[in-house]
Amino acid sequence: MHTSTLLTLGLATLGSAAPTWRSLFGRQNTCVTGNAVYIISARGSTQAVGEGSLSSVSTLIKNALPGSVSVGLSYPATLDNYETSENTGVINLKKAITSYTTSCPNSKIVLLGYSQGGQVVGDALGGASFSSEAALAATYTKNIVAAVSFASPAHVAGKSYNAGTSTKSGIYKRAKTTTLDTYASRLDDICDSNDLFCDSGSSLTPHTQVVSKYASAGANFAIAKAKA
Repeated sequence: MHTSTLLTLGLATLGSAAPTWRSLFGRQNTCVTGNAVYIISARGSTQAVGEGSLSSVSTLIKNALPGSVSVGLSYPATLDNYETSENTGVINLKKAITSYTTSCPNSKIVLLGYSQGGQVVGDALGGASFSSEAALAATYTKNIVAAVSFASPAHVAGKSYNAGTSTKSGIYKRAKTTTLDTYASRLDDICDSNDLFCDSGSSLTPHTQVVSKYASAGANFAIAKAKA
């Protein structure tokens, strides 16, 4: 399925991809300590700038891990020029992780992504889908305790880190999983059957309901990893 087809479903949003570290977050960096985590949320296509529906997940994590902070990744999150939008998200997320880890070398990071944002998270860790952008350098991965992806179009069936009821791969199935597979113990890739995008299905309903359905499960996964 191509971007033009996705657009017919009535999904679109506005946003901007900023090059500087502070504009990526829209706030000063906070070096969290102990089991507290720094949450970076990559919202789904068409969702308003900020964390989008992922705020429900980050709130659960913050309530369970006092001192935690959550921020929304700045990137377009549009379906118009989807590939460019998604690749911008990958670049910005890599910059965000690199800068935060450099500034806060002892702080724990949790990544959340929904829909296009889920693909952004997977591509930042495993290598870009739509360009030659490399995966995040290993030097900066040690602080990432968990990554939770909801309904990524790059979902690959049969992986040990998959969750949900999906049995098929997404419309933008990841071609190579070698690097992403190294995060298996830290990755929760959630997708339900018949999801139009992550399961190459025929229904938008599983896609729009996935975050609310699995918010607690995704949050609990991240909380457990932060406490481990």
